[in-house]
Amino acid sequence: MTNPLTSSTEDPAPPTWPTSTETLKLSSLKAERIQLALEQLPGWALAAEERAIFRSYELPTREAAVALLCLIVELSRPQRREPKLDLSGRHLTVTLSSPESRGVTEADLDLARQIALAP
Repeated sequence: MTNPLTSSTEDPAPPTWPTSTETLKLSSLKAERIQLALEQLPGWALAAEERAIFRSYELPTREAAVALLCLIVELSRPQRREPKLDLSGRHLTVTLSSPESRGVTEADLDLARQIALAP
């Protein structure tokens, strides 16, 4: 008798590799390119070490700050991004970077654009 917890009749799915478009989105961008993109993202700034972008929010209530935090988490899931979210009372700071690229990538800018469009 086989143990259903340890054996499987299905073959495991083959590993997936990033497409060329996904690879480009994970390449670290130069500061000039990031600054150009940030001109279209009011409130967002490039961190001093140029390895992250961030935006701070001051919301009317702590509940509003938590709601925004939850929305950002939901926006980041499909892209498999992990933003750094710092919540303190009514204040929320969002930091985006790609540790695997040691900097800011197009994927980070895409997520910042989605966050900027959020209500």
